[in-house]
Amino acid sequence: MDFKERADFYKKAVRFLGLDMAFYVEDGEDKDFWEHILTTFQFPFTRKFYHYTQEKLPDGTTKQRKGKATVLNYLPYSDKRLALCIDSDYDLLTKTSNPTIQDNVFQTYTHSIENYKSYAPSLMGLCLEATHSTDNQLFDIEKFLSDYSEIIYPLFVVFIISESKGNAGAIRFLTGQKFAETAVLRGDFDIKNNGKAELEALKDRVKIQLDRLGTSYTSAEFQATELHIKTLGVTPENTYLFFRGHSLYDAVTSPIIRSVSKSLKNNEIKKRRPNVQLYIDSCKDIAQLLKENKNYYSCPLINKIRADIAAF
Repeated sequence: MDFKERADFYKKAVRFLGLDMAFYVEDGEDKDFWEHILTTFQFPFTRKFYHYTQEKLPDGTTKQRKGKATVLNYLPYSDKRLALCIDSDYDLLTKTSNPTIQDNVFQTYTHSIENYKSYAPSLMGLCLEATHSTDNQLFDIEKFLSDYSEIIYPLFVVFIISESKGNAGAIRFLTGQKFAETAVLRGDFDIKNNGKAELEALKDRVKIQLDRLGTSYTSAEFQATELHIKTLGVTPENTYLFFRGHSLYDAVTSPIIRSVSKSLKNNEIKKRRPNVQLYIDSCKDIAQLLKENKNYYSCPLINKIRADIAAF
């Protein structure tokens, strides 16, 4: 496939439409995220987004190529008329060379856009909106995700060591899948004591993995990796922002807000008996509210995107 030819087509197409530039993103959901970011930060250039490349197969059929790998195929042809938008993924933490705004590449700086949607200070508001409750003291989501992050942090550092070695050609001793299986929650959980039982179970799983992997890395590697990821914004308290976004969204954030919303709703039902059906019908879908969540602009990592927009 001739990506240069495709890139030239996108540049000519936006010019024909009277626009300033084209953006190529990973998929349709990323298009919505980046358009909202650029609009919010008053990006001055008019634009059109593209998020898939049509590829003709030898049998005559076609398929849509999407994702980060497809986006980066356009990297040699990016310029002020064709910019790229990517999730940082683990690449930002594990690879020594990554594209930057100087390469006309915008990135999330969190693992992906799902981490922004999971931004802890935004989540309790979604639960209250879904259930029409005012009880913001029932569960402290910010503390829970901070505690969650502190628990997974040592294993996260070990995973970054493993992933970095894998990028250098060595065998990964802790795969992304195994790390995710350890770090996700078990499903909807008891919110008593701010989820203490769930966090204790997580702590046990992490300890088992750390004990198993104790000889796979050195203390010097651990300390050096800590220092490295700290420069990129990772702390023990905010590790969730750098954990694989889809796993976080599906198996950490979603169980939290479902569990909290369920308790809030049950409490509201008790107060509104016997005429509760009208209330039940008025409640909103918490999953949909999370999908549409844009209350992440106070996240410090957003400032890196803001700086890239100013530098472009």
